[in-house]
This record gives sequence, C-alpha cells and structure tokens, in this order.
Amino acid sequence: MTSTDDYDIKWTMPQCVLALRLIGLSFNLLDGQKPKEKLSTSQKQVALKELPTFLEIAAFTYFPGSFLVGPQFSMKRYLDYVHGRYTIIDKDSNSVKEEIELHDCIIPGISRMFLGFIYLIYYQLGTSYIPNQYLLSAEFQEQTFFKRLFIIGFWGHVNLYKYICCWLLAEGVCTTFGLTYNGKDKDGRLLWNGCENVKLLKFETASHFNDYILSFNINTNTWCAEYIYKRLKFFGSKIYSQFFTLAFLAVWHGFHSGYYLCFFLEFMIMFAEKDLTQILTKQQKLQSLLKSHPALQILTRILMMMHTFVFMGYSLICFIFLSYPRYHHVYSSVYYCGHIIYLSYPFISILIKTFFV
Repeated sequence: MTSTDDYDIKWTMPQCVLALRLIGLSFNLLDGQKPKEKLSTSQKQVALKELPTFLEIAAFTYFPGSFLVGPQFSMKRYLDYVHGRYTIIDKDSNSVKEEIELHDCIIPGISRMFLGFIYLIYYQLGTSYIPNQYLLSAEFQEQTFFKRLFIIGFWGHVNLYKYICCWLLAEGVCTTFGLTYNGKDKDGRLLWNGCENVKLLKFETASHFNDYILSFNINTNTWCAEYIYKRLKFFGSKIYSQFFTLAFLAVWHGFHSGYYLCFFLEFMIMFAEKDLTQILTKQQKLQSLLKSHPALQILTRILMMMHTFVFMGYSLICFIFLSYPRYHHVYSSVYYCGHIIYLSYPFISILIKTFFV
C-alpha cells in the first residue's frame, strides 16, 4: 500500500538495494573479460575472471548483515571473506607452534552497533520533538521566517539520523562477522572500516555540502562513482557525468516527483558550491585577510556550517514528503528561497566572474 500521507514501507526498498549489488556484480564480471591494461586500478581490484557459483551469488546477495539497507560491497570482498583471506593469524604463540585466529572484529563491531543505538535514540527524540506533520501545521506557519528555516535544518538533520542508525547497526553486524577487514594503519592497528557507510565527525561538523557527500552513505556514493560516473567519461564532461549519475539515483529510488527534485537540487547546489569555491580561492586578498585574522576564520566557519545545516534540511523536504502537494506546502512557507538562490546562481556567477575575476 502506498499512501505518502505518512512514512511508506515498501517491499521495493530492499529490492533496490539488491539491484545495486547485482548490477555491480555484472560489471565486475564484464571487467574480468577485458585485458588488464584497459582497466583502472579500482576495477582491477574487484574484477572477476570466473563466474561465481549459484550458491555463492545467492549467499552474496542475501548476506544477512547487508541485504536490507546495505552496505554495498563487491563480490570480490565477499569471496575473499568466505575463503578466509581476511582471517587474522597470530603465528607467534609461545607454547604451541600453531596458527591461532584472533577475534579482533568483535569489539569494533559492537562499538559501531552501540553508536547505531545512540543515533536511534537521537532520531526518536528528535522526531518526537519535531515530527514531519509539524512542518505542515498552522503552528509552523506562525513562526518567523528565519526560525522556520532553522527548524527545517534541525528537522532535516534529525531525519538523516534514521539512515545513520540503520547503517551503523548493519555495519556493526558486518564487522562482527569479519567482513569489513581493511588491512592495517601506519601504526599496525587493524582496520575494520572496509564497509564504513558514514563518517560521524565529518558529518556532524560539515561546513560544505561536499562534506555530506563524503561522509554520508559512503558505499553507495562509491558504488555510483565506480559503476556509473566513471563509466560515463565518454561524454567528456564531468557535469554531464554527474547529472546522469544523479538521474540514475533518482530513478533507482522510485517514481515520486520528490526524488527527482531532490537530486536536481543536489546537482545545482554542488555546481554552485564548486564554482564559488574556485572563485573565492583565487582571491588572494580575501585569502590573506582570512589567514591573518583567526577570529574571522572561525566566524566564516560558523556561517558556512549554518548555511549547510539549513539548506541540507531544505533539500530533504521533497525527499521526505515525496508528493508535490506536501512538499510544495513546506517550500512555499519559506518562499522557495533555496530554489531562487541556487537556480539563479549560474546567472549571478557570470556577473561575479565579469567584475571580480
């Protein structure tokens, strides 16, 4: 049943997660038939020379720690795991000269699951304080304009916790299995971040929209980069590649108009942020002024964090409410200010480059 009057749970949601996994497997098998010199470094690491058995594909597809919400990982990683290539061995036993398996994945796995429960509590508390229906209420309309914007920012941030808690729980399960082993760091400590889907510190201190992309849903972003974005290089344009990658993501999520508007907003926001950043970094006087005044750097950082906090929530309105009448109601309450800012930026950019660059 689809209502879109409240949060929908559909059987197609886990199916779309499985679809990504099998699309990736297909590409890995295709790459395995190509000469090595035609493959990138990342493609060489996951390419499959031989077709896995039906049992291996079924086990990979329905691995219990990830088949509902991810994380995405390659068949190569899974085969290495089940064949024991990720097993940690201690060969320096003092009494008996034999190999002993060290179960060092248990504590890191439980730690990630514990963080998942913490974020689950944050999500429950936050949504009880500002539920989705509040943004559609008359009480919300009575707030001042800037207060409405900050409420939207807080509401959006809390709604992202729903995904974070699920991913942390799933990642904790995968780590406890031992699937996420990722070698050792420079100090020789074991790394269990092979399926890390969120970087919490970077997410909570984001001052650019790109920080959200780098810290949120990491495995799906990496999947899209490897299997969609980089394979569209025949367009000869990063803009086209990015646009069609986001279009793929929108179709992958479903057919509600909110998905398409959300990813279109992401495309415009990232374009504006990248373009404006390039312009400002070339302004030597401005950069020297910031470097000579630490207080000004702190103030700039705070303003940037407030900006990303508010407009990340703004972008999520259409993603959460999905249907036009509902997200139009919320957007109109803040006069579609985000749309006006980012859709007009390409024209503003021309003026900036004409007079200041």
